[in-house]
Amino acid sequence: MKFRRPSKPSRKNSRRQKKQRSLRTNLHAPDALNRLSILRYERLEDRTLLSITQTFYVANPAAFTDTGNPGNQGNPHNGDTVTWNGGGQFTSPVAGLTYGTNAFGSIQAAVTAASSGDTIDVAPGTYSEQVIVGIGNLTLDGAQFGVNATGAGRGTNESVLDASGISGKTPLTINANDVIVNGFTVENQTNVNIYNTAIFIEPAHHGTHVVDNIVQNNMTGLFLVNDSNSDQAVVQDN
Repeated sequence: MKFRRPSKPSRKNSRRQKKQRSLRTNLHAPDALNRLSILRYERLEDRTLLSITQTFYVANPAAFTDTGNPGNQGNPHNGDTVTWNGGGQFTSPVAGLTYGTNAFGSIQAAVTAASSGDTIDVAPGTYSEQVIVGIGNLTLDGAQFGVNATGAGRGTNESVLDASGISGKTPLTINANDVIVNGFTVENQTNVNIYNTAIFIEPAHHGTHVVDNIVQNNMTGLFLVNDSNSDQAVVQDN
């Protein structure tokens, strides 16, 4: 039986190992942290970040079906499991919602819960509230969204923002960029203050779309200032 003598490492490999040992020896804590930070940065660069958007559902409390606590029917409590029954252009109910989380009895409560990119679907009914939208890239769809307000195809089921219950003040104020308001009726703004209108779009914002809305019986219908030449506001089919 022949025994093979272990081969000596080549000079090239020996120099490489010495260099690696030297590098490990001379790598102080701050250098190590910087090296780890660089590695982490490189990995994040390769990662695709996903933007998650949500839809929130609004109806008058009595219009929800409370499936989680039938004893609260007509008056759901936060945490109850409910079904949103839609209406108008919303032809399909949405079940399994949690009242106070993604289902609400007022538009403002849904706006407060929402983030940029989200959508708020508002069922037919009358909403006497002052809604202030301070979140950009938000879509508010009323029950007649997508239906020209001046055409014959408009249905009778409307999501109505009614200012008569708030002393004729502004029912909808937009204080953000790229907000879409589609398919509502906004009415009964009677306050004579110059800044009280049915729909008030704050200055220094842009890209608001006000489309397919009935704006009626108001002292002033719309106040609009758009501060961008490239991201224009759109007001049409109202």
